[in-house]
Amino acid sequence: MKCLALLLTLCLSLPASANDLWSGPDGQPLPDTASRQAKRGFSGALVITADRDWAMKWANPAEGAPAIAGATEVRRGGQLAVLVFFANPRLDAARKADVRCDIRVLRPDGSVSADQKNLVCYQGPALGDEHHTYLSAPVVKFTAEPADLAGPWTVSVTLRDGGRRVTLPLEAKFTLVD
Repeated sequence: MKCLALLLTLCLSLPASANDLWSGPDGQPLPDTASRQAKRGFSGALVITADRDWAMKWANPAEGAPAIAGATEVRRGGQLAVLVFFANPRLDAARKADVRCDIRVLRPDGSVSADQKNLVCYQGPALGDEHHTYLSAPVVKFTAEPADLAGPWTVSVTLRDGGRRVTLPLEAKFTLVD
C-alpha cells in the first residue's frame, strides 16, 4: 500500500491554464499514466483503496486533500473500493455537467467479473471552479471471496465528458493473494 494523499493533492491542484496535464505540488505538469489522464482540459484518475474510512476522509478532509491509502493487494476476506475522480467537465449553458463512465473488472483469467456501461458519474450543476475535484457516483466495492481467483485483477474505466466529447481510458490493477 502507498499513500495517495499526493494523488488527491494533484487532483485538487489542477492547472488553471488550458493545458491538459496534471500538476504536482510544485506546479509542474505531470505526465499521464494508465490510471491518471487528462485531455483538452478534462482530467480523471482511478484509485483503488482498502481504506474503509475513505468516504469519511473524502467528505471531511482535515486540511487540504484527504489522505486515502491506495492498495495494490487484497487478501481473502479483504475489501477494496474503486474510486473515480475527475475535474473540469465542460458545463452547458445552464452550468451543468454530464459525465458518464463504463466500468469493467477482469479476473486474472481474463473473464469478466463486472461490466457496466454508460453509468452516470455526475450530472448536475458545477460545484466549484475548474479546480474542483469530483468523486464519481459509482463506487465499485470488491470483497475477496474464497472462490475468487488469485492473481492480478484489472479495473478499466472509460470516463466521458459529454460537454467536451472527450473520453479518458483509465486502468488500475490489484492482486488477490492467498
